[in-house]
Amino acid sequence: MLKINLRDLYPYKLKPLVIGDKLIYVKVPNPSCVVEVYAEDRQSFVSTMTEETADIYFDFRRKKIAYLRRMFRYGANFTLDAGDGIERHALIPAPTPHGVFFDKLKRCQLHVALDALPEKQRRRVKAHFYGGMSYLSIAKTEKVHESSVRESIDSGLRKMEKYFT
Repeated sequence: MLKINLRDLYPYKLKPLVIGDKLIYVKVPNPSCVVEVYAEDRQSFVSTMTEETADIYFDFRRKKIAYLRRMFRYGANFTLDAGDGIERHALIPAPTPHGVFFDKLKRCQLHVALDALPEKQRRRVKAHFYGGMSYLSIAKTEKVHESSVRESIDSGLRKMEKYFT
């Protein structure tokens, strides 16, 4: 059995407090409350631990310290929720000139395909896909049956497919 000083293991849990000429330590599990008060007696901070438990604890502690060293050494001491936009750069890659060109080409093809549709189909396709309207709301707006709107949009999409193959 090993004797360990709890002040060494949990320095953040025991806060020194001076009352008059006495020094006492306050056990603080979280900053908002005080649970127990210990006297200056050093024996109240000494505990025993089996060697196997101590080996596991100290191995974990060494690994944690090594991890923190590596993190600061290689500059990985930031978080993605820091509010500086780094999460956007990490998750969304920057567009390449090649990608920008093909996106623009697809938009041009889409506008050409939409312009090739008859006026009624174009209006319904735009209302459904750009405006986010449902088939029923388009039908109520135009005072027609929902099935005719659905058939018109489906027919328009089939006509537009020719421009993207």
